[in-house]
Amino acid sequence: LPWNAYISPKDYFVSRLCSENEGEGTSHSKGQEIEWWFSVVYNGAGVLSLIVVILFQHHGKKYKKSMKSVKSFVFKNTTNLSVPMMSSISSSYRSINPKRTDYYMVMIPLVVYLIVFAMSTLLVFFPSIPPGIFTFINLFGLFICGVSTAIASSGIVGTAGLFSANVGVNPYFNGQAIGGLLV
Repeated sequence: LPWNAYISPKDYFVSRLCSENEGEGTSHSKGQEIEWWFSVVYNGAGVLSLIVVILFQHHGKKYKKSMKSVKSFVFKNTTNLSVPMMSSISSSYRSINPKRTDYYMVMIPLVVYLIVFAMSTLLVFFPSIPPGIFTFINLFGLFICGVSTAIASSGIVGTAGLFSANVGVNPYFNGQAIGGLLV
């Protein structure tokens, strides 16, 4: 959705960002340059955030493993354990439960999309904004949407992984493939 929302109104962005006095070049070549920048920012943000998500999950698994060893050590080596200590260990252990994080990994990006789209919509009503500021605001919004898309996709795959493959992951990837083919 964010990608299509930014590349569909190419004529709007060309008219806002490219004035007639900016040297040689047709509006078609200027439109291609705008699409190039949009794709670099959006896809670059998505790749960078996926790397961060993968690193976070990797370190989260190490943390989860260390918490298991702490719990087994506590259970094996103590006989009189206080309840508050156990509740703090188990609450830390539960905080990395994927069922809870997947929900937020999907819902928070949707709220971010709403905020970015509202900001972009408001820019339509201010045609006198200088092109440099307009460009920065839109590229920043596109960057934020790229990050949000990667996080939302991770959350969707994580949620789909909770179900059997024929109900969860397979339909998701088939839908992504068909959507990509249609685009």
